[in-house]
Amino acid sequence: MTSVAPARKNKAVIIITMLATGLVGFVCLILTLGAVVDGGPQRHPSIPLIILGLFGMVAGFVFAVQMIGLLMQRVDSPVCECCNQRGPTMKITLNRHVGAVLLMFHRSRSGAFCKPCISKTFWEYTSITALLGWWGMFSCIITPIVLTNNVIGYARSFFMSNKE
Repeated sequence: MTSVAPARKNKAVIIITMLATGLVGFVCLILTLGAVVDGGPQRHPSIPLIILGLFGMVAGFVFAVQMIGLLMQRVDSPVCECCNQRGPTMKITLNRHVGAVLLMFHRSRSGAFCKPCISKTFWEYTSITALLGWWGMFSCIITPIVLTNNVIGYARSFFMSNKE
């Protein structure tokens, strides 16, 4: 069995990053609630501030989930499920979202992949989502979440160990 886990100093960096992300998400929540709560007849909530606060909370949540996955990562096989090459792998899920006016098309690729396969899938799925993900009624909400998840998952791959 091969375990591709980050070194101890990387775990400390990941935990500090998760705590900082939680703090930023909490600040975004407070700002969003402060904008929504009516402070009197002269105060009106700012829609961009509410959207930014909600997106900050979602991005913080997605980032924390990805980092927890990185801390708990174990791979049984050192073989990439995409290219069948031996080497260090990482369990990851990358998503592609295409929005149509009334429909949405979602594809997900999940498994233990090597760095080159993660990079290839990331650029393919993220570019399609960035160009075609916005065109549905609910896609303007789903697309930023999918893009954030993909970017954070791709960033996680930089913490992979190069040892087999």
